[in-house]
Amino acid sequence: MQSPQLLCGSVARVETPRRTLYIVLERASMEICRPAASARGRTRESKPTLLTCDDHQGLLVRMGRDASDARPDITHQCLLTLLDSPLNKCGLLRVFVHTTQGISIEVHPDVRIPRTYKRYSGLMVQLLQEGEIRGTSDAQVLMRVLEHPIANYLPTDATKIALSADAHLEHPRALASRALSRPLVFFVGAMAKGPDNFATGVAEHQVSLSEFPLSASAVLAKLCCAVEDLYGIL
Repeated sequence: MQSPQLLCGSVARVETPRRTLYIVLERASMEICRPAASARGRTRESKPTLLTCDDHQGLLVRMGRDASDARPDITHQCLLTLLDSPLNKCGLLRVFVHTTQGISIEVHPDVRIPRTYKRYSGLMVQLLQEGEIRGTSDAQVLMRVLEHPIANYLPTDATKIALSADAHLEHPRALASRALSRPLVFFVGAMAKGPDNFATGVAEHQVSLSEFPLSASAVLAKLCCAVEDLYGIL
């Protein structure tokens, strides 16, 4: 059986695979729901959308779910931060998403994530239902649901690091400098709260990038900036 291939495995602009930074967004909330809608006294199933604590509080209560379980906006913020980064524009970033439903997703560096949450939600619903998102020409797959575990798409010689506010503090520059010798894979929790044990048994190290608790998006921004400084990317 052939080993899984990355969507952007043949992108010429990447200088060397050993300098590419791999990000895995863990425990991402990306769950489809079809809330009931009432019209003229009749109840019908509305258009599918992502389950969110802002719009589906009643549904979450009926399901016995915590509001923090429905925060797809966190993944939205993270993707915007990552894909907008100069590191990504240089072709040195690979992004994966692992949802709370166990779905693995690969995100192409050239995909344009919608700025507004409503459009983003519609795009993610389409991805989950169809298995992939293609460009306007239909030639390029911009996002896809993976058939294999994300680990199958990561470099076998990579150093795997989980980021956690509860771990020991390490300066972002010192952490980024490890990319000069080996590929780096970072696991970042895309959830509102909960223990940072999403990479237990996978990550070799667990570190923190700040003395303050930061949002996932802020952590990713610090990490990308550190690697950009290391490579002289402005």
